[in-house]
Amino acid sequence: MTKSQLKDLLQADPGIPRHGATEPYWLHVKHHLASVQSDALPEQTDIVVIGSGITGTSVTKSLLQDPAQISQRITVLEARTLCSGATGRNGGNLLTYGGIIYGKLKSIYGKDLALKIVEFTIDTIEETRKEVEEYAAEESELRSVTRVHSFRDSELFEAAKQSVSQYQSDLPQYGSSYTIITGEEAAKGYDIHGVVGAILFSGYSLWPYRFIMKVWEALFKEFSSRLTIEADTPALKIEYDPSVPCHPYIIETPRGQLRASKVIHCTNGYSSHLLPGLRGLIFPCLESMTVQDLHVRRRELRCWAILQKPTHDPQSGAKTTELLYMQQNSKSGHYFIGGGYSTAAEVISANDAALNARSTAYLQSTLHEFLNTEPGSGDLVSEWTGVQGMTSDHMPVVGRLSEKQTGRSGNGEWIAAGYNGGGMCMCWRMGEVMRKMIQEKEPPQWLPEVFLLSQQRMERSLTVENSVHSASYLLPDEIPGDN
Repeated sequence: MTKSQLKDLLQADPGIPRHGATEPYWLHVKHHLASVQSDALPEQTDIVVIGSGITGTSVTKSLLQDPAQISQRITVLEARTLCSGATGRNGGNLLTYGGIIYGKLKSIYGKDLALKIVEFTIDTIEETRKEVEEYAAEESELRSVTRVHSFRDSELFEAAKQSVSQYQSDLPQYGSSYTIITGEEAAKGYDIHGVVGAILFSGYSLWPYRFIMKVWEALFKEFSSRLTIEADTPALKIEYDPSVPCHPYIIETPRGQLRASKVIHCTNGYSSHLLPGLRGLIFPCLESMTVQDLHVRRRELRCWAILQKPTHDPQSGAKTTELLYMQQNSKSGHYFIGGGYSTAAEVISANDAALNARSTAYLQSTLHEFLNTEPGSGDLVSEWTGVQGMTSDHMPVVGRLSEKQTGRSGNGEWIAAGYNGGGMCMCWRMGEVMRKMIQEKEPPQWLPEVFLLSQQRMERSLTVENSVHSASYLLPDEIPGDN
């Protein structure tokens, strides 16, 4: 594949979430509201929220609970069953890399903004934890864990150690949260093999689907007069019609049309389907997840990661992911491990209806290597794929959308998306961000400015060219002169 072909992939329409998608283990027992919808689609509403994952849930909750907007009606559209997108397909870990990525953030944005980004993720995790404890602590199996962030490559390990050192110097109140261990210590003390070292820090693991569905259950009960939830109702097209000034947006669905005064896009990797001006700036990234039973009942309160330099198979053109992530279910003992071994065309795809046999086999063999268990032993319990939303500058996209991004007149569309695989430490606070920006016209002071969808950002960092550059690792070699 050439860079020009890679560019075409990045700028392709991701479409809407596919029916017949692979089924995540998290969703193998669906909540009773999973397919909830009205008998007939409402003819009009005040706000349409597209997407029912953690961002869409938080946005809806924040708006409904705002005492200044007690008359607002909100309609949530979900293409498939509730929470069946990225939130229902992820690795189930709630944590921030914080000090491990601080050095890179500081080199790009400077000390103050780097600290602001890290503090935002720390605060988001704490707020999310409180929400999980309020709604579904037992059901979601929320537990505090030690993250064993392991490195197979010495260069990556050294960079991470330097980053933590900078973090400890610049933010001493959090510096003691990180412990650096050698590969030998990782093998002896944590039974993790084949790594040159690891960094330990605190986090949480949980069953995200169960948490989100308990929130929807509570909202549906408390705000039944103002909230309609329309599962299995994809937004196919949006038009702007100023002839009805109170509800100028027409959202077309397979069940008919719906008019709204405002539209909030919480669609992550699928965002550019309805927002053509963002194609190539937000793009999908497909990875695989597996659940494996190795009949090993360690049951420690840990979750793991393996950071490595991607390796390339010249025969298939596939590359391994840089990051593999893993947790062990505290009750069943099953291991959940995700990542991939894919070609560029397989990675830059929104088709989560397709399994990747190469990736599944790789995740099986890697788990055995990592835990030093017998190859071929154990059982594959579940496998699925999921779509992440990536951006060209690796930062989320938040704010009011312009005609340049929507292709439509009007200024009543908003977005919170593009979490680059790290949504669990960013999404929940987006509810408050959207509420403040819609009603007060300004973002909260604690939101990192680099998240905002500004004209300056679209000229400098959020560009198709940067997307091609950031995704070029998928190519086997740099191809001189092929742009």
